[in-house]
Amino acid sequence: MVEKLLVPFDGSENSKKGVKYACWLANKVGAQVTVLYVVNVPYTGESAFLHLESLIEDGRKILETAKKILKEENCAPAQYELRQGIGNPAHHIVKFCTEGGFSLIVMSARGHTPLTHLVIGSVSDSVVHNAPCPVLIVR
Repeated sequence: MVEKLLVPFDGSENSKKGVKYACWLANKVGAQVTVLYVVNVPYTGESAFLHLESLIEDGRKILETAKKILKEENCAPAQYELRQGIGNPAHHIVKFCTEGGFSLIVMSARGHTPLTHLVIGSVSDSVVHNAPCPVLIVR
């Protein structure tokens, strides 16, 4: 049974499709939707901390976009999470999913990352292989 949907969102056009699909599915089955944005700090050291606040603010703006889509789609009750982490967003998505007991991850095939695999993006690929629950890839 699908009760809790996790939707990783990076603001890209493809991730918007993922949010819309998750809304459609949630409305059909009465599931709760949680939109997750991971602040990806790709470097370490002092310079990471100098830019962290602006990256977090960018994340808040990206989540506002997701909130707007959920409202337009008349989505089931939704929650929003802004997570920050150093390194691969896929690791944080899988960890958040595991800790939150989600029953399904709905995500886009490709997002903002410039490194993509031939069929699906590298973040999506990693989540598919490591998630504790089914992953629905939206194209």
